[in-house]
Amino acid sequence: MRVNKPGLTEDKVDGLLASAAHGPGWALCIGAGTSLPVFPDWNRLVKRLFTRVSPGAAQLASGLGAIFSPDALIQAAFARSEGDAERFASVISEELYRDFLESFTIEERRLVVRALSAVRPGDLSPARWTRFLELLRARWEGQMSCLSIAPLVSDTLGSSRSPAAILSFNAEPLLLAVLNAHQATHHERDADRGGGVPQRVDRVVRGISNRSVGRIPYVFCHGLLPVPGAEVSQHAASPDKLVFSESAYLQLAANVYSWQATSFLETCAARRVVFVGLSLTDANMRRWLSWVHDSRMDELEQIGRAEAVSTQHFWLNLDPGDPELRSWIEASVAHLGVRLVWLTSWDAIGPVLARMLNPRGT
Repeated sequence: MRVNKPGLTEDKVDGLLASAAHGPGWALCIGAGTSLPVFPDWNRLVKRLFTRVSPGAAQLASGLGAIFSPDALIQAAFARSEGDAERFASVISEELYRDFLESFTIEERRLVVRALSAVRPGDLSPARWTRFLELLRARWEGQMSCLSIAPLVSDTLGSSRSPAAILSFNAEPLLLAVLNAHQATHHERDADRGGGVPQRVDRVVRGISNRSVGRIPYVFCHGLLPVPGAEVSQHAASPDKLVFSESAYLQLAANVYSWQATSFLETCAARRVVFVGLSLTDANMRRWLSWVHDSRMDELEQIGRAEAVSTQHFWLNLDPGDPELRSWIEASVAHLGVRLVWLTSWDAIGPVLARMLNPRGT
Protein backbone atom coordinates (compact mmCIF):
# COMPACT_ATOMS: atom_id res chain seq x y z
CA MET A 1 0.00 0.00 0.00
CA ARG A 2 1.48 3.30 -1.08
CA VAL A 3 1.28 6.33 1.21
CA ASN A 4 0.03 9.51 -0.46
CA LYS A 5 2.33 12.48 -0.56
CA PRO A 6 0.97 15.27 1.64
CA GLY A 7 0.13 18.59 0.05
CA LEU A 8 2.65 21.42 0.03
CA THR A 9 2.28 24.89 1.49
CA GLU A 10 3.42 28.06 -0.29
CA ASP A 11 6.77 28.13 1.56
CA LYS A 12 7.66 24.56 0.48
CA VAL A 13 7.48 24.88 -3.31
CA ASP A 14 10.84 26.47 -4.17
CA GLY A 15 12.40 24.91 -7.24
CA LEU A 16 9.73 22.26 -7.86
CA LEU A 17 9.63 23.15 -11.59
CA ALA A 18 13.23 24.34 -11.93
CA SER A 19 14.56 21.02 -13.22
CA ALA A 20 11.61 20.63 -15.60
CA ALA A 21 12.22 24.11 -16.97
CA HIS A 22 15.73 23.03 -17.99
CA GLY A 23 14.68 19.58 -19.14
CA PRO A 24 11.53 18.30 -20.85
CA GLY A 25 9.64 21.39 -19.73
CA TRP A 26 6.48 22.08 -17.78
CA ALA A 27 2.96 22.96 -18.86
CA LEU A 28 0.08 24.99 -17.49
CA CYS A 29 -3.47 23.64 -17.52
CA ILE A 30 -6.23 26.12 -16.68
CA GLY A 31 -9.96 25.98 -16.05
CA ALA A 32 -12.86 28.33 -15.43
CA GLY A 33 -11.57 29.27 -11.97
CA THR A 34 -8.88 31.48 -13.53
CA SER A 35 -11.61 33.73 -14.99
CA LEU A 36 -13.92 33.96 -11.99
CA PRO A 37 -15.78 36.16 -11.09
CA VAL A 38 -15.82 37.66 -14.60
CA PHE A 39 -17.65 34.76 -16.24
CA PRO A 40 -20.49 32.69 -14.75
CA ASP A 41 -19.75 29.27 -13.28
CA TRP A 42 -21.47 26.15 -14.66
CA ASN A 43 -24.56 26.44 -12.45
CA ARG A 44 -25.17 30.10 -13.32
CA LEU A 45 -24.66 29.40 -17.01
CA VAL A 46 -27.14 26.51 -16.95
CA LYS A 47 -29.78 28.70 -15.28
CA ARG A 48 -29.31 31.37 -17.92
CA LEU A 49 -29.61 28.89 -20.77
CA PHE A 50 -32.76 27.41 -19.24
CA THR A 51 -34.23 30.90 -18.98
CA ARG A 52 -33.36 31.68 -22.60
CA VAL A 53 -35.09 28.51 -23.76
CA SER A 54 -38.06 28.80 -21.40
CA PRO A 55 -38.55 32.01 -19.37
CA GLY A 56 -39.05 31.17 -15.71
CA ALA A 57 -37.23 27.83 -15.91
CA ALA A 58 -34.30 28.93 -13.70
CA GLN A 59 -35.90 27.24 -10.68
CA LEU A 60 -36.08 23.98 -12.62
CA ALA A 61 -32.35 24.22 -13.29
CA SER A 62 -31.65 24.39 -9.56
CA GLY A 63 -33.64 21.24 -8.85
CA LEU A 64 -32.33 19.29 -11.83
CA GLY A 65 -28.79 20.30 -10.90
CA ALA A 66 -28.99 17.95 -7.93
CA ILE A 67 -29.69 15.06 -10.31
CA PHE A 68 -27.85 15.73 -13.56
CA SER A 69 -24.43 17.11 -14.47
CA PRO A 70 -24.14 20.58 -16.07
CA ASP A 71 -23.28 19.12 -19.48
CA ALA A 72 -26.43 16.96 -19.35
CA LEU A 73 -28.53 20.02 -18.51
CA ILE A 74 -26.91 22.03 -21.32
CA GLN A 75 -27.79 19.14 -23.62
CA ALA A 76 -31.38 19.35 -22.36
CA ALA A 77 -31.48 23.10 -23.00
CA PHE A 78 -30.27 22.51 -26.55
CA ALA A 79 -32.89 19.81 -27.08
CA ARG A 80 -35.62 22.20 -25.89
CA SER A 81 -34.36 25.08 -28.03
CA GLU A 82 -35.65 25.71 -31.54
CA GLY A 83 -32.32 26.48 -33.18
CA ASP A 84 -29.49 24.41 -34.61
CA ALA A 85 -26.09 23.79 -33.01
CA GLU A 86 -24.59 26.97 -34.49
CA ARG A 87 -27.39 29.14 -33.14
CA PHE A 88 -27.21 27.49 -29.71
CA ALA A 89 -23.45 28.13 -29.58
CA SER A 90 -24.24 31.83 -30.18
CA VAL A 91 -26.71 31.74 -27.27
CA ILE A 92 -24.06 30.20 -25.00
CA SER A 93 -21.59 32.89 -26.05
CA GLU A 94 -24.09 35.68 -25.36
CA GLU A 95 -24.87 34.36 -21.89
CA LEU A 96 -21.24 33.64 -21.05
CA TYR A 97 -20.09 37.17 -21.93
CA ARG A 98 -23.19 39.17 -20.96
CA ASP A 99 -22.23 40.39 -17.48
CA PHE A 100 -18.60 40.91 -18.42
CA LEU A 101 -19.29 43.09 -21.45
CA GLU A 102 -22.08 45.01 -19.76
CA SER A 103 -19.68 46.11 -17.03
CA PHE A 104 -17.97 48.43 -19.53
CA THR A 105 -19.08 51.58 -21.31
CA ILE A 106 -19.76 51.31 -25.04
CA GLU A 107 -16.34 52.75 -25.90
CA GLU A 108 -14.56 50.49 -23.40
CA ARG A 109 -16.47 47.50 -24.70
CA ARG A 110 -15.16 48.02 -28.23
CA LEU A 111 -11.60 47.87 -26.94
CA VAL A 112 -12.25 44.82 -24.76
CA VAL A 113 -13.86 42.93 -27.66
CA ARG A 114 -10.87 43.73 -29.88
CA ALA A 115 -8.44 42.59 -27.16
CA LEU A 116 -10.25 39.30 -26.58
CA SER A 117 -10.47 38.51 -30.29
CA ALA A 118 -6.83 39.46 -31.01
CA VAL A 119 -4.74 36.50 -32.14
CA ARG A 120 -1.34 38.10 -31.46
CA PRO A 121 0.11 41.02 -29.45
CA GLY A 122 0.69 43.04 -32.62
CA ASP A 123 -3.05 43.16 -33.38
CA LEU A 124 -3.40 46.13 -30.99
CA SER A 125 -1.06 48.99 -30.16
CA PRO A 126 0.80 48.87 -26.82
CA ALA A 127 -1.27 51.85 -25.67
CA ARG A 128 -4.53 49.98 -26.31
CA TRP A 129 -3.22 46.88 -24.52
CA THR A 130 -2.23 49.05 -21.57
CA ARG A 131 -5.74 50.49 -21.43
CA PHE A 132 -7.20 46.97 -21.59
CA LEU A 133 -5.15 45.92 -18.56
CA GLU A 134 -6.17 49.08 -16.71
CA LEU A 135 -9.86 48.30 -17.27
CA LEU A 136 -9.47 44.76 -15.90
CA ARG A 137 -7.38 45.79 -12.90
CA ALA A 138 -9.73 48.60 -11.94
CA ARG A 139 -12.58 46.11 -11.59
CA TRP A 140 -11.01 42.79 -10.61
CA GLU A 141 -7.50 43.32 -9.22
CA GLY A 142 -6.96 40.75 -6.44
CA GLN A 143 -10.13 38.86 -7.42
CA MET A 144 -9.34 37.31 -10.79
CA SER A 145 -6.43 34.88 -10.73
CA CYS A 146 -5.54 35.24 -14.42
CA LEU A 147 -4.33 38.75 -13.58
CA SER A 148 -1.82 37.12 -11.21
CA ILE A 149 -0.85 34.31 -13.58
CA ALA A 150 -0.32 36.27 -16.80
CA PRO A 151 2.59 38.55 -15.70
CA LEU A 152 4.58 35.59 -14.41
CA VAL A 153 4.01 33.46 -17.53
CA SER A 154 4.67 36.44 -19.80
CA ASP A 155 8.05 37.02 -18.17
CA THR A 156 9.06 33.41 -18.90
CA LEU A 157 8.16 33.44 -22.60
CA GLY A 158 11.22 33.15 -24.79
CA SER A 159 13.32 31.78 -21.92
CA SER A 160 14.16 28.32 -20.60
CA ARG A 161 11.52 28.80 -17.88
CA SER A 162 8.67 29.16 -20.37
CA PRO A 163 5.88 26.59 -20.25
CA ALA A 164 6.05 24.14 -23.15
CA ALA A 165 2.28 24.42 -23.58
CA ILE A 166 -0.82 25.97 -22.07
CA LEU A 167 -3.92 23.76 -22.08
CA SER A 168 -7.21 25.58 -21.58
CA PHE A 169 -10.51 23.95 -20.68
CA ASN A 170 -12.22 27.34 -21.00
CA ALA A 171 -14.20 28.40 -24.06
CA GLU A 172 -13.07 32.01 -23.62
CA PRO A 173 -9.61 33.56 -24.21
CA LEU A 174 -9.25 35.88 -21.23
CA LEU A 175 -5.87 34.60 -20.00
CA LEU A 176 -4.50 34.59 -23.55
CA ALA A 177 -5.65 38.19 -24.02
CA VAL A 178 -3.96 39.27 -20.78
CA LEU A 179 -0.80 37.42 -21.87
CA ASN A 180 -0.87 39.27 -25.21
CA ALA A 181 -1.30 42.54 -23.31
CA HIS A 182 1.72 41.89 -21.11
CA GLN A 183 3.81 40.87 -24.11
CA ALA A 184 2.84 44.01 -26.01
CA THR A 185 3.48 46.39 -23.12
CA HIS A 186 6.76 44.63 -22.21
CA HIS A 187 8.07 45.14 -25.76
CA GLU A 188 6.59 48.62 -26.20
CA ARG A 189 10.02 50.21 -26.80
CA ASP A 190 10.83 47.69 -29.53
CA ALA A 191 7.50 48.48 -31.20
CA ASP A 192 8.20 52.21 -31.02
CA ARG A 193 11.51 51.62 -32.82
CA GLY A 194 9.75 49.67 -35.54
CA GLY A 195 10.91 46.31 -34.25
CA GLY A 196 7.41 44.98 -33.69
CA VAL A 197 6.11 42.83 -30.85
CA PRO A 198 7.29 39.20 -31.06
CA GLN A 199 4.59 36.54 -31.06
CA ARG A 200 5.48 33.86 -28.53
CA VAL A 201 2.16 31.96 -28.37
CA ASP A 202 0.07 30.16 -31.02
CA ARG A 203 -3.70 30.08 -30.55
CA VAL A 204 -4.69 26.43 -31.19
CA VAL A 205 -8.44 26.01 -31.67
CA ARG A 206 -8.50 22.82 -33.72
CA GLY A 207 -6.19 19.98 -34.75
CA ILE A 208 -5.10 21.73 -37.95
CA SER A 209 -4.32 25.07 -36.31
CA ASN A 210 -0.91 26.50 -37.17
CA ARG A 211 1.89 25.72 -34.70
CA SER A 212 5.14 27.55 -35.30
CA VAL A 213 8.62 26.57 -34.15
CA GLY A 214 9.69 28.68 -31.20
CA ARG A 215 6.14 29.43 -30.03
CA ILE A 216 4.22 27.66 -27.32
CA PRO A 217 0.77 26.26 -28.18
CA TYR A 218 -2.19 27.66 -26.25
CA VAL A 219 -4.64 24.79 -26.79
CA PHE A 220 -8.38 25.31 -26.35
CA CYS A 221 -9.25 21.71 -25.51
CA HIS A 222 -12.99 22.38 -25.20
CA GLY A 223 -13.30 24.70 -28.17
CA LEU A 224 -13.42 28.49 -28.28
CA LEU A 225 -16.57 30.61 -28.51
CA PRO A 226 -16.52 33.76 -30.63
CA VAL A 227 -16.62 37.01 -28.67
CA PRO A 228 -20.01 38.72 -29.23
CA GLY A 229 -19.57 41.68 -31.56
CA ALA A 230 -16.13 40.62 -32.80
CA GLU A 231 -15.08 39.91 -36.35
CA VAL A 232 -14.26 36.21 -36.26
CA SER A 233 -11.94 34.36 -38.64
CA GLN A 234 -11.61 30.61 -38.93
CA HIS A 235 -8.40 30.84 -36.88
CA ALA A 236 -9.86 32.92 -34.04
CA ALA A 237 -12.60 30.61 -32.71
CA SER A 238 -13.92 27.05 -32.94
CA PRO A 239 -17.57 26.90 -31.81
CA ASP A 240 -17.87 23.59 -33.69
CA LYS A 241 -15.40 22.07 -31.20
CA LEU A 242 -17.34 23.02 -28.06
CA VAL A 243 -17.48 20.40 -25.32
CA PHE A 244 -20.35 21.93 -23.34
CA SER A 245 -23.19 19.51 -24.08
CA GLU A 246 -23.23 15.91 -22.92
CA SER A 247 -23.36 14.69 -26.52
CA ALA A 248 -20.10 16.46 -27.36
CA TYR A 249 -18.53 15.32 -24.08
CA LEU A 250 -19.39 11.66 -24.73
CA GLN A 251 -18.05 11.85 -28.28
CA LEU A 252 -14.76 13.15 -26.90
CA ALA A 253 -14.69 10.37 -24.30
CA ALA A 254 -15.15 7.74 -27.00
CA ASN A 255 -12.30 8.97 -29.19
CA VAL A 256 -8.87 8.59 -27.61
CA TYR A 257 -7.34 9.80 -30.89
CA SER A 258 -9.08 13.18 -30.85
CA TRP A 259 -6.69 16.14 -31.05
CA GLN A 260 -7.79 17.21 -27.56
CA ALA A 261 -6.99 13.80 -26.06
CA THR A 262 -3.66 13.44 -27.83
CA SER A 263 -2.61 16.99 -26.88
CA PHE A 264 -3.44 16.38 -23.22
CA LEU A 265 -1.91 12.89 -23.07
CA GLU A 266 1.32 13.91 -24.80
CA THR A 267 1.71 16.91 -22.50
CA CYS A 268 1.05 14.98 -19.29
CA ALA A 269 3.25 12.04 -20.30
CA ALA A 270 6.27 14.17 -21.24
CA ARG A 271 6.07 17.12 -18.83
CA ARG A 272 5.13 18.25 -15.36
CA VAL A 273 1.74 19.93 -15.47
CA VAL A 274 0.46 22.62 -13.11
CA PHE A 275 -3.34 22.64 -12.82
CA VAL A 276 -4.97 25.96 -11.91
CA GLY A 277 -8.64 26.93 -11.72
CA LEU A 278 -9.84 23.35 -12.17
CA SER A 279 -11.83 21.13 -9.84
CA LEU A 280 -10.26 17.95 -11.35
CA THR A 281 -13.69 16.31 -11.42
CA ASP A 282 -13.83 16.06 -15.22
CA ALA A 283 -14.11 12.33 -15.99
CA ASN A 284 -12.16 12.55 -19.26
CA MET A 285 -9.31 14.44 -17.64
CA ARG A 286 -9.15 11.97 -14.76
CA ARG A 287 -9.19 9.05 -17.20
CA TRP A 288 -6.31 10.51 -19.21
CA LEU A 289 -4.27 11.29 -16.10
CA SER A 290 -4.89 7.79 -14.77
CA TRP A 291 -3.58 6.20 -17.96
CA VAL A 292 -0.40 8.26 -17.86
CA HIS A 293 0.18 7.63 -14.16
CA ASP A 294 -0.45 3.88 -14.38
CA SER A 295 2.05 3.63 -17.23
CA ARG A 296 4.62 5.51 -15.16
CA MET A 297 4.07 3.26 -12.14
CA ASP A 298 4.42 0.13 -14.31
CA GLU A 299 7.76 1.37 -15.55
CA LEU A 300 8.94 2.16 -12.03
CA GLU A 301 7.99 -1.37 -11.01
CA GLN A 302 9.98 -2.80 -13.92
CA ILE A 303 13.15 -1.11 -12.66
CA GLY A 304 12.61 -2.30 -9.09
CA ARG A 305 10.90 0.75 -7.61
CA ALA A 306 7.43 -0.70 -7.10
CA GLU A 307 6.94 1.08 -3.77
CA ALA A 308 7.90 4.50 -5.08
CA VAL A 309 5.46 7.32 -4.35
CA SER A 310 5.40 9.19 -7.62
CA THR A 311 3.63 12.44 -8.46
CA GLN A 312 4.55 14.30 -11.62
CA HIS A 313 1.93 17.04 -11.55
CA PHE A 314 0.75 19.79 -9.21
CA TRP A 315 -2.72 21.12 -8.47
CA LEU A 316 -2.82 24.65 -7.07
CA ASN A 317 -5.89 24.90 -4.87
CA LEU A 318 -7.22 27.03 -2.04
CA ASP A 319 -6.48 25.65 1.43
CA PRO A 320 -9.83 24.64 3.02
CA GLY A 321 -8.36 25.13 6.50
CA ASP A 322 -9.43 21.68 7.73
CA PRO A 323 -6.54 19.15 7.93
CA GLU A 324 -8.91 16.20 7.55
CA LEU A 325 -10.54 17.70 4.45
CA ARG A 326 -7.12 18.48 3.00
CA SER A 327 -6.12 14.84 3.46
CA TRP A 328 -9.22 13.55 1.67
CA ILE A 329 -8.74 15.94 -1.26
CA GLU A 330 -5.10 14.89 -1.55
CA ALA A 331 -6.15 11.23 -1.60
CA SER A 332 -8.72 11.89 -4.35
CA VAL A 333 -6.01 12.75 -6.91
CA ALA A 334 -2.95 10.83 -5.69
CA HIS A 335 -3.72 7.90 -8.03
CA LEU A 336 -3.70 10.40 -10.91
CA GLY A 337 -0.10 11.40 -10.20
CA VAL A 338 -1.17 14.80 -8.85
CA ARG A 339 0.07 16.51 -5.68
CA LEU A 340 -1.64 19.45 -4.00
CA VAL A 341 -0.10 22.87 -3.49
CA TRP A 342 -2.24 24.69 -0.95
CA LEU A 343 -2.73 28.43 -1.44
CA THR A 344 -3.66 31.01 1.17
CA SER A 345 -5.48 33.10 -1.46
CA TRP A 346 -6.11 32.97 -5.21
CA ASP A 347 -3.96 36.01 -5.92
CA ALA A 348 -0.98 34.06 -4.54
CA ILE A 349 -0.89 31.94 -7.71
CA GLY A 350 1.61 34.19 -9.52
CA PRO A 351 4.13 34.36 -6.65
CA VAL A 352 3.78 30.62 -6.00
CA LEU A 353 4.45 29.79 -9.66
CA ALA A 354 7.49 32.07 -9.54
CA ARG A 355 8.84 30.19 -6.51
CA MET A 356 8.23 26.85 -8.21
CA LEU A 357 10.23 27.95 -11.25
CA ASN A 358 13.14 29.52 -9.38
CA PRO A 359 16.08 27.29 -8.45
CA ARG A 360 16.16 26.47 -4.75
CA GLY A 361 17.75 29.14 -2.62
CA THR A 362 17.62 31.91 -5.25
